[in-house]
Amino acid sequence: MFKIILFMHGNLAVEFIRASAMVFGEQKETVAYGLDLGCDVDELRNSIKNSILDSTSKGQEVLVLTDLMNGTPFNTMMQLGTECRFSHFTGINFPLFLEVLNRRMSQNMLSAIYGLEEAAKNSVYNCDTFLSEENIP
Repeated sequence: MFKIILFMHGNLAVEFIRASAMVFGEQKETVAYGLDLGCDVDELRNSIKNSILDSTSKGQEVLVLTDLMNGTPFNTMMQLGTECRFSHFTGINFPLFLEVLNRRMSQNMLSAIYGLEEAAKNSVYNCDTFLSEENIP
């Protein structure tokens, strides 16, 4: 099973994991890191780096999910990408996180991340359009 690291602003990563437990139960090898105002970003970066290195030294693949392109979690992971080996997706929303967890149950990491961009495009709906008379049979 590959490891999933969520690195997001505030408590979002913790809450993603907590809410996902209602759908899939407790998830092993899923770790949350949150960026808070005034936190020591270097210390947080080192904790994430150590987590990645610990997993990869055991032969475990790591998938990092961040919330916002060009935000501090994203930028930190881009820097760590020169020092550690992991896959990284950004712009993660809750439906996409659930998709990753679902895929992880039966697929290796390469298969699980294949097509995630397309899945992301299909995770947001305009409900007004969806419920319009044109879409009702």
